[in-house]
Amino acid sequence: MQEIEAALPQASVMVVYDCYGSGRYLDVSALRHRPRDAFLQLTNELATSLRLPLFLTPGPDLDYPRLFHTRLCHAAAALADQAPDALLVVAADAADNAIVASATREESCFIEDLLHLGELPLNVRVLVTSRTGRLNELHLPPAFRKIEIGPFSQDESAEHARRELTVGDQWVEEFHHLSKGNPRVQAYALASRPDPHTVLAMLRPGGKTLSDIFRSQFDEAIGKDGTDLVPRLCAALASLPTPIPLHHVAQVVQEPISRVKDACADLAPGLRVDDDAVRLADEDLEAFVREEAERKLSETRGRAADVLLGQWRNDSYAALNVAGALVLANRGEELLGLTEAEQALDAIADPALRREAEAQRLRLAIKVCRSAGDPARATRFILMGAEGIETETALRRLLVDSPDLAARFAPDTASRMILGDDSSIARHGPLLFHQLAVYADRQDGLSYRDGLRSIGAWLEARRHAAASRPHLDWPIGYSAIAGSIEAAFKLDGPVAAIENAARWRPRSIRPPVASMVCHRLLAEGHRGWGQTALSMLRTDPVTYLTVANCLALAGCDIDGDELAAMLARLNVPNRLKKHGKSVSTHSNTKGLALDAALTACEVLTGLGSGNDAVARVLNAFLSWDVRRVDRLDCYTTFNVDLIFRAYSLYQARAGHIAEPADVFSPRPQVAKDSKQKAQEDLHDSQLNGVANSVLGIYSAVAKALVKKRIDVGRLLDQARKSLEREDWQISRLPTDFRIPAARQVTALLAAGYHPDIVMQSSKALHRTWVSDGTNEASDLRCRRGAEDAEECKRKMSGTPRVCSHDPASKRRRCESVLHLGHGIDEGTGCGSNAADRRFR
Repeated sequence: MQEIEAALPQASVMVVYDCYGSGRYLDVSALRHRPRDAFLQLTNELATSLRLPLFLTPGPDLDYPRLFHTRLCHAAAALADQAPDALLVVAADAADNAIVASATREESCFIEDLLHLGELPLNVRVLVTSRTGRLNELHLPPAFRKIEIGPFSQDESAEHARRELTVGDQWVEEFHHLSKGNPRVQAYALASRPDPHTVLAMLRPGGKTLSDIFRSQFDEAIGKDGTDLVPRLCAALASLPTPIPLHHVAQVVQEPISRVKDACADLAPGLRVDDDAVRLADEDLEAFVREEAERKLSETRGRAADVLLGQWRNDSYAALNVAGALVLANRGEELLGLTEAEQALDAIADPALRREAEAQRLRLAIKVCRSAGDPARATRFILMGAEGIETETALRRLLVDSPDLAARFAPDTASRMILGDDSSIARHGPLLFHQLAVYADRQDGLSYRDGLRSIGAWLEARRHAAASRPHLDWPIGYSAIAGSIEAAFKLDGPVAAIENAARWRPRSIRPPVASMVCHRLLAEGHRGWGQTALSMLRTDPVTYLTVANCLALAGCDIDGDELAAMLARLNVPNRLKKHGKSVSTHSNTKGLALDAALTACEVLTGLGSGNDAVARVLNAFLSWDVRRVDRLDCYTTFNVDLIFRAYSLYQARAGHIAEPADVFSPRPQVAKDSKQKAQEDLHDSQLNGVANSVLGIYSAVAKALVKKRIDVGRLLDQARKSLEREDWQISRLPTDFRIPAARQVTALLAAGYHPDIVMQSSKALHRTWVSDGTNEASDLRCRRGAEDAEECKRKMSGTPRVCSHDPASKRRRCESVLHLGHGIDEGTGCGSNAADRRFR
């Protein structure tokens, strides 16, 4: 196939579908014969190769051949526009294996559909390969031209042999004669023998065929072992889908794993052991193994079914293949009992693969019922299958809503269920962006560049969609952009990351994205990039402050004078005037600028620098108009938090105590109407109640920032006890003011207080905020390092295994896992936030 592709006209595209799949064509986890699987992969590879939005939708009632034909024609037209002489080749390698797999499972095969696609564009070619003995099973249409791949010429045999050995012309002539030019005979002979003399000795006296080679090798292995292990091993390989875990093979043949490994080594290179699993190197050896296994096949299938039946609850391979093993062993009644028990296949971690295994059990159970003449029982299994559709829909929704977690923890499932669904192409972007960060973590530059090309194609489709249907929502999100910047940093360094960030518009998205990227990099231990980044951000004060604050709170050294100069460049009074009411920093980028300015004041106070700049900013926050009680309410948590922080820090710097009664400015005039006055009094009393309850926390933090060397734990404990006494004033409010108060404690990191003390104080203030480690303040995570996040990931990886089989319980637990997962990635820059639709 590679040689054919190399010989195609320039700019041609060849998409190859391997029907053998390295011997996995019968494996439930890697089925390759069904139209759904084959045409989905072919279409997606076409889309990727030509950078076109042609992804095919997976669905139960789709005409996959017709949809593939339509997309193939679009792809051919696009290629013809780019390169008129180029060809678009769709190839199915080892097509006869797909026929065998479909016959084994009594399912339809995509090969027949591929061969009868109908009229094709002039620049399209369809190519299939098959062993000669099975060519008739393909039922090729008359229009197909058969090209037999003959044996090697002597020159080709010479080239083949000299890749492995240094040999002369006379040796090559004899080698070519004895192997009859058969490439596979030559390959086995060259691989099995270490020197030219023994290679020829293996092929003498009169030359050998593939069967002769295999027979000789197997007989030699049997003689070396002295028992019937090799025939039993053949029967095991013929009874179960490869690759088979070594411990399962050992159990089926009833021998120690060490003996099985030795037998596999004796039969190399035909038998290969990779990752503690045995597989067959090619289909020729597989055919020979099946012939050898015939005498012991019935007995071995029964033993294989016993082994898998005893382990399917805890072993993924057993869970995937136990149903097929029971059918092959003619134990259909046991399969029906197993399926009717409706026990979850928790041993299979991948949710989509788990659904496939459950579906296979149901299909086989229905087949057994029909063979036994029991339509009522078959109907019950059909209804059970319909019930599972809701679970799959919920899983798809969770993956779409959480692309950051999908890319990290379920990449294969997300690719199949999201990227393989062209009806949700608008949602492909966030996942593609988050995949970049995953590739960068692995230092996989090839996949990263592939991902960039896919993103380019998606952005192009997004632009076309916006031009024709501007009402459609194709979100990207701050989190997705942060993922791409993080990836650029990890592969190409801080300069490339800053340049990547500078390309995004509007500029207002840069601070929140910068915050996400900084928190993630710092939490993972990347600390040497700060000065480079800050030197490139001097033209953008808000983003500069955001990054500098993250660095300072994470314990990195920063230049206090430069931070003060950048703070002075912000027009804080004007920003306060335009800010208005906002629920959170994420929904208002002006609000994030104010938060960055105030955090810079806290950092500078902790450093003992920039007194003039800090004073000007605090005076702006504490002007009478900004603090007016009638312009604030219990819903604007963020605004009230800013006032509390500024007021407490101002008073602490002046050496005074922050008094709750003075924090808000009074109304300019009192209402005359009694009903309106009562409403205003209730409003004001609620805000004053908030101040009475939580201002002590802010005051304690500010005092610790100013004085630095005090018993901050005792100071915060006293403030917390005061909050507990006044808790009744805030417990019934629509928003929880304990959360911003607990978060404010992290400002102590700017003065060098130990992160463990900060963590303990935060937990004591708001236990539900940090009790499970999922919503810990991101600045604190940066100081504590990545150890806690890794521990959360380990916990998360085990969570789905305790899920109930009940669909509602599964959904609840999935949502809990997503909550935990967002807690991990929130601190590392992967939180999911809506972004402006004007993103480029």
